[in-house]
Amino acid sequence: SLEAMRQERIQAAAQATEPLSDRERLLLVEGVGERTVAALEESNYKPLREILGEDEDRLAVRSGLGIKRVRALRSALRSFVENEQSILDAARKQG
Repeated sequence: SLEAMRQERIQAAAQATEPLSDRERLLLVEGVGERTVAALEESNYKPLREILGEDEDRLAVRSGLGIKRVRALRSALRSFVENEQSILDAARKQG
């Protein structure tokens, strides 16, 4: 499942010695998989701050994800950014 893959990525990220790329960070966000990342990359959205800073309607049109998906993505992304360190710290403790 998408969530199982996300948890595996979180475990791997927690053990990483190099900083994560924007792509790697985006794949740690709940509900985000390869297709969503590809749609964003093809629309030239890479840094997380660009996705959060873009107008929802414009992001939906440019990425082709649709407004409902964009709203869910931005909500999950905000939550991830606010909790990224604690998510990785918890994974380190488990690992």
